Amino acid sequence: MSGIFTMSRSREALQLLEAAEAHDIPIFNSPKSILENTRTKISKLFDKEDIPAPKCCAITCTSLPSLSYPFWIKRGDTCAQDAADVCFVASETEYTKALHQYEERNVTDLLAVEHLEGDLVKFYGVEGTDFFFSYYPTLGKQFSKFGLEEINGQPRLFPFDASALKQEADRAARLTGFVIYGGDCVISADGSFKIIDFNDWPSFSLCRELAARAIVERIIDSYGK
Repeated sequence: MSGIFTMSRSREALQLLEAAEAHDIPIFNSPKSILENTRTKISKLFDKEDIPAPKCCAITCTSLPSLSYPFWIKRGDTCAQDAADVCFVASETEYTKALHQYEERNVTDLLAVEHLEGDLVKFYGVEGTDFFFSYYPTLGKQFSKFGLEEINGQPRLFPFDASALKQEADRAARLTGFVIYGGDCVISADGSFKIIDFNDWPSFSLCRELAARAIVERIIDSYGK
């Protein structure tokens, strides 16, 4: 049986892969899932399915979000590909400036996302396997995509249940179709967590060999079903 293993992200490539997927060719991750599950859709899905996540609302041109400063502005039509796709705003002046910058880039699908105080944790996983890896990106010189992790500062290492985080992350993977996934969460002082970002094909920067084995295991397992 044929299958496709891909890390493509461009819309053109995903549309070609989606056509192949329509002919029952298994593809990891599903291009249909990647195209359909924008940040805006994922935020609504998480809210509907009670995945722990921050408060979030769509931004309109006529009103301010019903969130207290500071909060984040994130483009809702895709995951962040550029540093300008995510913006931290602490005042109405910064909010207005950020909106103008998005407007200049013709980005109109925007979300206001609650800022959470606590320890920022990055995680990687492969749904359907035992593999799950998490770490504190601001503890030492770790991988940083845009440097925004510094907003939450040095972690205080609040205890949390990593197995519960994996359980919720795997559930998010099944809901979105992102079998191979990564994300970010914030751990509060009481040990509770909220997933602030969830996406397909993270870097697996600190655990590539372990992740590779889990990905192969998941792909092989899919052919036995």
